[in-house]
Amino acid sequence: MKHRIYVASSWKNKHHDALVEELRVRGHSVYDYRNPGIFKPFMWSQVDTEWEKMSSKGHIETLTNSPLCQHGFIKDFMAMKWADTCILIEPSGRSSHLEAGYFAGANKTLLVYLAEPIAPELMLKMANKIVSEKQELFNLL
Repeated sequence: MKHRIYVASSWKNKHHDALVEELRVRGHSVYDYRNPGIFKPFMWSQVDTEWEKMSSKGHIETLTNSPLCQHGFIKDFMAMKWADTCILIEPSGRSSHLEAGYFAGANKTLLVYLAEPIAPELMLKMANKIVSEKQELFNLL
């Protein structure tokens, strides 16, 4: 069976691109937030060059009022709804964990790939399976 896969990771994750390509070679449909088809990928630096220093109020206002934030959110969230499976590649960031939580809460398949050692995380138990080897991940699919 071929899957519709949402890969959740961070921009800093060096394993993302290779995994997306390997999944596609195996015939799966994969949403890639770094290369989302005809759209540009969302990056906070597009909204505010000083985004890492944004205040809480500025963060809320930007999320609420920025057309770029709105478009980026809708694009990624629609891809999450489309997908039947999420692969969370660790290490990853806050958004990735929220995305993974959506899949767990929606009773969709959530697989966690520990591509590198991370600090122990109890809530990863929400995943259907946690693996540390890529081949193990492919075998599950």
